[in-house]
Amino acid sequence: MIAVLALVLGASLVGGPLLGDSIHPGSSRGRVGPGPLFGQTGGLTASAELNMTRRPELTDKLLFTVKSLQPSFWRTQTYEDWDGSVWRNPSASISRVAPSGDLITQPFDQAAKFGDSLIQEVRIEAPAATALPAAPSAVNIDVDGGVSQSTDGSVLSLEPLGRGAVYTVQSRRIPVTASGLAASIAATPSDGVGEEVLARFAAPPQATERVRQLATQIGATATTPYEKVKAIEALLGERTEYSLDAPLSPEGTDVVDHFLFESKLGWCEQIASSFVVLARLNGLPARVATGYVPGEFDPLSRRYKVREYDAHAWAEVWFPEFGWVPFDPTANVPLAGESVAADLAERILNAAGWILLIGGGLLMGLPAIWGVLGSLRQMLSRRRRGSRRGGEHVSWARRTERELERIGLVLDRPQHPAETASQYGRALAELCVEPELVEVGDAIDVARFGAVEFSPEVVERTAAILARVTAEVQQRQRNSQPVTAGSG
Repeated sequence: MIAVLALVLGASLVGGPLLGDSIHPGSSRGRVGPGPLFGQTGGLTASAELNMTRRPELTDKLLFTVKSLQPSFWRTQTYEDWDGSVWRNPSASISRVAPSGDLITQPFDQAAKFGDSLIQEVRIEAPAATALPAAPSAVNIDVDGGVSQSTDGSVLSLEPLGRGAVYTVQSRRIPVTASGLAASIAATPSDGVGEEVLARFAAPPQATERVRQLATQIGATATTPYEKVKAIEALLGERTEYSLDAPLSPEGTDVVDHFLFESKLGWCEQIASSFVVLARLNGLPARVATGYVPGEFDPLSRRYKVREYDAHAWAEVWFPEFGWVPFDPTANVPLAGESVAADLAERILNAAGWILLIGGGLLMGLPAIWGVLGSLRQMLSRRRRGSRRGGEHVSWARRTERELERIGLVLDRPQHPAETASQYGRALAELCVEPELVEVGDAIDVARFGAVEFSPEVVERTAAILARVTAEVQQRQRNSQPVTAGSG
């Protein structure tokens, strides 16, 4: 018995580091490498370029916290010029912010002109920060010491802010829905704004011939801007997988080409870059944005806690009615080997855990065994947290839409491929006389597109609505009652 326990214990101790490679604490979805955002001091630093040849090496160090009524991508920089391996922003210029804190916004930034206000209070927890995260589009900042800004909307500190520094940002956002984007027309050079946007952000980028051919296939089936966006997201989801262990592109090769046709494995930088390249090849104004997903919400402090592994890269597409709209293509790309790694760790915890706890104490003592199991649980926890695919609000939207679809299947009304969650919620609400399903559909689209109403309270309310409606619809089916006999 002792020999068996020693063998199992030894396998767990040796297997721990192996699991640590496959379920890496830093292997969160959509991470940006240390080059563009992290300086040698461990702080937040700005960079003139986003080099795609570096591998992410991120920890769980706390970088900053945010007090905000709603979550958001906390953006630091954007990039618009691509040479096949590096993103740059050559047209950006730096200017000092006026003492009032008012920021100069671009004429084509519709949100900065017409959006709803969102106030954020940011506290720096990193040793130093020169790139100051903020929800797009920032229009005013209140901070001790001088600050400057880039013409792309990025906010920079003239002197590094140290740990404990606090600043307040006012941003403006236009609530976006899938139906609104679906009705949007393509940008045209009919005025000065459209002409500048198309010239800077829709010009054909550096791309290989087979990437261009792939983009042509997308354009052959999708016509409107939103249809093209969804087609690109679907292509990346079907063709590629997410992995921080993906091979780096060989020197001298086009990173997007290598990702799409050779490795088909990558992290958020390759995924977002491929999205933007394919979008531009289809005439869509697009750019790469870097920053952070909302982070973990702490109900005690009412603040979002943002760590290194929350760093992220995503895409922004310009729509005439809405300005820059964030899209997170990483959310549609599956994790490579996710189920295998998770199942393996779960089996170790479930099958070996109790054996180790009961018998392992004879060899090492319960505290040591508990430490081993605790490490495994921590790795699993971080893996699950890391598989949020670009933000808790996005994964919540996907899960909630699946619950809505289950109700539809009971009613023999599946969701149509081109149907938004809002439209589907209305259709189901009318079919089973449950008007609150309209609210659920709207909440899904709000969360997916980063609009302002998404909150913990919305999560609780939609869950309660779905649970009630699911139970009532199933009961009606069992009783063979007409589905239109709902209580409303």
